[in-house]
Amino acid sequence: RDLHSFPTRRSSDLHSPPSGVAAVARPQLDPDVHVLPLSDGTGEPLYLLHPSGGDVLCYMALARAIAPRPVYALADPGLDGTPMPVDLESVARCYGDVIVAHRAKLGHEGRHGLHGFGCGLFLGGWSMGGTVAQLLARTLIERGIDVRGLLLVDSNSPDRIRELTGLAETEVDAEFARRYVRSLQAFSRLAIEDSAIAAGDQIGRAHV
Repeated sequence: RDLHSFPTRRSSDLHSPPSGVAAVARPQLDPDVHVLPLSDGTGEPLYLLHPSGGDVLCYMALARAIAPRPVYALADPGLDGTPMPVDLESVARCYGDVIVAHRAKLGHEGRHGLHGFGCGLFLGGWSMGGTVAQLLARTLIERGIDVRGLLLVDSNSPDRIRELTGLAETEVDAEFARRYVRSLQAFSRLAIEDSAIAAGDQIGRAHV
């Protein structure tokens, strides 16, 4: 199985909405809620997009390593029940909207020594996060917004992500949970041994 072919929670290519969360065309995310500060500093911030697990704790070591550059991250809004689109392009546009709004707010408030909108955004992500960041950069440039840098960590081209069919809803939930915990394990150096993870591994192997 292609490493970037997996059931996740957004897009017909990426994921289906969580149980009880209806998909919407283009929600209005709140920059004060959905853009999370990982490290403070001065200068143009780096915006990181979540990997398939949805969480952004995996970026804490990176945020510390590139200090004093400020770092912000977008976790999957679906984790808090926020309805999201069901196609990758709409997800990218939605993330673009909230990042642009957040960056404009920073410039207006003079945070990190910034004034105005600056001369371009820095975007990035690990795995699926980098894939979405690549697509996001393209959509922002098409809107006339400059992107100065793009950081991809073990990511793939958006056209390599495709829907993985044949899983029941409970199996999708188990796979999503497994990837979330594995992402924490990989970057926190924790020895996580859990029956739910083992069950998720069996589900993944069954669909390879």
